[in-house]
Amino acid sequence: MKHVCILASAVFGPILLPVAVRAQATLEARGLSKEVDGVVRSYMAAHDAGNAAALAALIDSGPAATLAEDGQLRKGWKAIRAYLDTLLEPPRLYGGQLELRAIDVTALGPEHALAIVAFTEGLKADPKDRFPGVMTIVVRRVGRQWRAISVHKSSVPMAGE
Repeated sequence: MKHVCILASAVFGPILLPVAVRAQATLEARGLSKEVDGVVRSYMAAHDAGNAAALAALIDSGPAATLAEDGQLRKGWKAIRAYLDTLLEPPRLYGGQLELRAIDVTALGPEHALAIVAFTEGLKADPKDRFPGVMTIVVRRVGRQWRAISVHKSSVPMAGE
C-alpha cells in the first residue's frame, strides 16, 4: 500500500499541485478584489458626503502619496489633506456625487493592487446633469488595511464649463 501511495503521489502530484496552486491564487485574488472594491466604495462614499477626514484616512500617510485631478497634482499626505479640506469643507456647501459604473481590480503583487473605476459625476441637486469619468487608484496593504498611494481622477466637464 505504501508503494501505491508513493507511486500515486509521483504520478498525480505534478498534475494536481499546479491546479491547487491556481485555485488558491484565484481565491486570494477574489479576496483582494473584494477588499480593494470596499476601499473604492468607501472613497466614493466619503467624497459624496463631503468628508475630507474620511477621504484622507484612505490615503497613505507617506510623502510619496499622490492625488491627480484634472491636471492638478498634489504630492504627500499633508498636501492632499489640505486640498481635500478646502475642496470639501464645509460639507453642507458641497453637493458633488459620484455614481459607480464599474470597478476592475488587478493585483500588482501580494501588497499592491490597481483599481480602474468608471463613474459618472454630477450634483446631488441635479441628478439628470451627469458626466463620465475614470479613476485609477493604486493601493498598498498597510497591515490589514489598504491605503491609496496614487489616485488619478479624470472627468469630462459638463457643456459650457
